[in-house]
Amino acid sequence: MNIGVYINSLHIANELPAVLQLLLISKGSVSFWGKRIITVDGYKGSFPLHALARKVLHAGYERCESDDLTIQERIAGIQVMHRLRNFYQVTDHQIRQANWLTRLLNVIREFSFFPYTPRFHTEDGLMENYFRGYSEDKFVQDFGGTKRGGLNDEYENSDGSFAPPLRILARETAIYAKGIT
Repeated sequence: MNIGVYINSLHIANELPAVLQLLLISKGSVSFWGKRIITVDGYKGSFPLHALARKVLHAGYERCESDDLTIQERIAGIQVMHRLRNFYQVTDHQIRQANWLTRLLNVIREFSFFPYTPRFHTEDGLMENYFRGYSEDKFVQDFGGTKRGGLNDEYENSDGSFAPPLRILARETAIYAKGIT
């Protein structure tokens, strides 16, 4: 089966653990034309890394808005985000080692079209916020309502909040700990 057909057939918002399993056996690379791609053993073809990051970003937004991510889906989403970041680092190294034409085509491809690419949102924390963000009621239900006090009066196990709508950011370690129990 072609990897592009498979990824496009997934409803990523509801299949984050499947996406994670796929990414664990994937490799990031750069085409001669400067495009960052992933390839997967057992599948034909390749899939653009930026397109996958965009799909995961939209899935995270959709599920954060509906506030219905399970702990396992949050963990899978966070791990997918870390894997995407790793693919960008690996391909950065490959681009530095590539010939001048591939490097030039990569610069044109990545920096001339959109100022805020999926990579930007993968690395600036927006994608991470979607998977770590809870409504206040759900955060209190899952982690308790104990506040630390202080200037911002934040909850224990929280790294602050973002909005709109208001979402409390659970600490990544707290999410992992909750997933173990």
